[in-house]
Amino acid sequence: MKKHALIFGLIALMGISTLTSCEKEEEMTSVADMTIAEYALSDDNFSILVQALTKADLVNVLNGEGNFTVFAPTNAAFNSLFTQLGVSGISALSKEALTPILLYHVLGTEKKAAMIETGYYNTLSPAQSNTMSLYINTSGGVKLNKSTSVTAADVDVKNGVIHVIDKVLLPPTVVDQALANDSFSILVQAVVKAGLVETLS
Repeated sequence: MKKHALIFGLIALMGISTLTSCEKEEEMTSVADMTIAEYALSDDNFSILVQALTKADLVNVLNGEGNFTVFAPTNAAFNSLFTQLGVSGISALSKEALTPILLYHVLGTEKKAAMIETGYYNTLSPAQSNTMSLYINTSGGVKLNKSTSVTAADVDVKNGVIHVIDKVLLPPTVVDQALANDSFSILVQAVVKAGLVETLS
């Protein structure tokens, strides 16, 4: 009887272990099978991002085929922006205002953390001539436009990769782009000295 009890106990433990392993595998697989938009919908930390994407009619873009990189702001990041702008939430922002902001968080190619080097990257946000660039500095962590940090990297999904960030990125002016890049410090000093900041902003 003791031997039978031991055998049944071992079988039960193996069953629990297998079930746990399968659950973990399903959890990992389910994220890999999600699109960027589906992943955002599944995580409560991105509920405001989902509201913004919906209002800007961009959900289908991030559900579509491709290899995108998305720098995803959390709810806390959006709430900080609302405070900064003096608005109550997404409802206070128009589709026309949201669209370029949201597309500024998207690269048209997949860039995992190990693939990112210091430099400018074209986003999907439209500019007068082409697309708006994002400046990324990888020395001492990943910084976007000198002030936004990546807090979690390489969330692999079906149509690209997601990096979580702590601030909402706003499309920069010429002066903002120069300020973000230390290589242009002399240019910035010249612009300030010449009183051209407002003209170029």
